[in-house]
Amino acid sequence: MNFHFFVIENAWKILAQGAVTTFLSCCLSLALGMVLGALLCWGKMQGSGPLYRVSVIIIETFRTIPELIPIFWIYTCVPFIFDVKLSAFSSGILALTLCSGAFLAEIFRTGILAIPKGQFEACAALSIPSVEKWKTIIIPQAVKVVFPAFVNFTSDLVKISSLLSTIGIADLSYEASVISGENYRYLEIYTLAAVYYLLMIVPLSLYGRYCENRSKYHMART
Repeated sequence: MNFHFFVIENAWKILAQGAVTTFLSCCLSLALGMVLGALLCWGKMQGSGPLYRVSVIIIETFRTIPELIPIFWIYTCVPFIFDVKLSAFSSGILALTLCSGAFLAEIFRTGILAIPKGQFEACAALSIPSVEKWKTIIIPQAVKVVFPAFVNFTSDLVKISSLLSTIGIADLSYEASVISGENYRYLEIYTLAAVYYLLMIVPLSLYGRYCENRSKYHMART
């Protein structure tokens, strides 16, 4: 099979628009997932009670089942069960938010648990207010611990977002599927789609690796 560059010349703008949709859906679901993850992390760290149990159920459910299941379930079942109208984009963002929140909750919790107990005891001994303790002492240290894992998860989320094409969201994967189905030039179209994904994911992966190496270096020096 010959590789025809004129196919890329005709398709790159449409695929670029799909890449923008992929980028926006990832940014939105990641931002909402951070909020949900923080709440779930706080709930799980309670150790007991209704909030703890709800947080554990949500975290374990959405970390266990394949991401495709909540995407389809929310898109097809939520409007039927709750009698609400959700667009494909809203359904996809909601599904990715739940999945992101579940994974980020565990990432955040790992960072907090990595803080030495002496830090908490020192705050209690000095009678530092709870808000000030978390704002100036605990969270800044936890961020340094979890940031490499957070960056790596972000790159994974870009790949996971390709599943949104299954419910008709015009992301990069969807546009590649439509265009290649129209002109039967799968080699050129999917090669270009792969290039777009690489441009989004490789910088994140390299930055995540850099953060990991930097974290290991600082840990070795302490």
